[in-house]
Amino acid sequence: MEKVRSFVDRYGFFMLLVTCIAVIVGSGLWAYRQGAGDARDVQAGGPLETEAASEAIWIQLEPPVLGAVLRGFSEVAYLDTLGMYGVHEAVDLLADAGEAVHAAQPGVVTEVFRDALLGTVVVIGHEQGFETRYAALRWPPAVQEGEAVLAGQVIGVVGTAPSEAADPPHLHFAVERDGTAVDPAGVIGP
Repeated sequence: MEKVRSFVDRYGFFMLLVTCIAVIVGSGLWAYRQGAGDARDVQAGGPLETEAASEAIWIQLEPPVLGAVLRGFSEVAYLDTLGMYGVHEAVDLLADAGEAVHAAQPGVVTEVFRDALLGTVVVIGHEQGFETRYAALRWPPAVQEGEAVLAGQVIGVVGTAPSEAADPPHLHFAVERDGTAVDPAGVIGP
């Protein structure tokens, strides 16, 4: 107790308060890192750990096309066609116009539609709450809603996204887990 009084006399009550808060916050962060936190992000080629399940959940996607990355995930990008900046929760993969686009994993086609900004879109639902979205396809795609697809199956061909028409031909590819965007680069295989 004498040490506490000495500390308060020397540094003041404010410093004692700051120290207590730091200890409490620090112990909370330590507990979170020990596994008491919420679901963690998918890491490249690694497991996604959750508090509710002791098992690790793995997802490894095959690339839907083999082109280089034109525009990355969550990168603030300037869209020439729209003349504005925006957050990009997908990756744009360079591909030739008309090039086949393949399903990244087996699943079921949950949506097929035309979007004013993204062009033709195919959405495939996968196990463990994952969903892949393929946009900038030509109409009509090679699959329809309710159809089961295999990994590597052709689901359509590269077309154009009206919002990205000034860019070279590419596939706009997005991944979500339970409705939250995930960086596709972290889950696409080599």
